[in-house]
Amino acid sequence: MMKRHLKVFLCHSSVDKIAVRHLYFRLRSAAIYIAPWLDREDLLPGQRWEDEISLAVRNSDIVLVCLSKNSIRKTGYVQKEIKDALDVADRQPEGSIFLIPVKLEECQIPYRLSHLHYVNLFETEGFNKLMRSLVSRANDLGIELGGHAYTVEERREFIIRVIAEELVVNESDITPQVTLENLGGDGFDAIDIETRLEDFGIELTDEDAEGLSIVNDIRETRPGIGA
Repeated sequence: MMKRHLKVFLCHSSVDKIAVRHLYFRLRSAAIYIAPWLDREDLLPGQRWEDEISLAVRNSDIVLVCLSKNSIRKTGYVQKEIKDALDVADRQPEGSIFLIPVKLEECQIPYRLSHLHYVNLFETEGFNKLMRSLVSRANDLGIELGGHAYTVEERREFIIRVIAEELVVNESDITPQVTLENLGGDGFDAIDIETRLEDFGIELTDEDAEGLSIVNDIRETRPGIGA
């Protein structure tokens, strides 16, 4: 098994950027081996964005085409992304999971994608179904899903990912001195963050709090009685 990331490209329309950004962070925090790619998060200033997006599609292990009522009616660059993804999909071995239509809400599937089974992300089990497809693809590619302990750096990165997603902020906002209050969080957010981390087998420790004030806030902050 190889120790590398599963490269996941998020194809989407600008009208769905908030929902897709949430999916991006959810994927990043779901498993250490998943490396989602989203233009807003991964393009660097000065890069030729059209070239970089086309390259990201070609280099991806799997492409998620995020769909909504508005996006399927909108023309624009997302249609080129879908075409590029279909071209790459045609070169995949028969039976490979490469292109997944992801419905952000109830909507029609574009004709060019109608031959593919879709996932309703808005349903309770939608994300879990999506994860099963990603696991299947990773297994087909021989990518190691886990089985090794987090390094200190991986653990810290993972904790920051979860905090950023739950508070809907950028990871770069989580500096050593920033507090939960600075980022608009409260005791209920602290509980959500701890619960999410525990789902992945991580319990916050004194070591995690070293150099990250917000971790101490999360461990100590609780909703008041009657809040």
